Amino acid sequence: MYKEENDAQTKGIQELRFLLARKKKNVCKHIILSIWVERVANR
Repeated sequence: MYKEENDAQTKGIQELRFLLARKKKNVCKHIILSIWVERVANR
């Protein structure tokens, strides 16, 4: 019983980390895109 709960917790933490990593990637893409758009607009 205890081990199963522990596994579920670990899995949940891994999923959270995965989601965070994905969010970070999306934020980076967004920042790069907005910088690029600004540069193009400034030409």
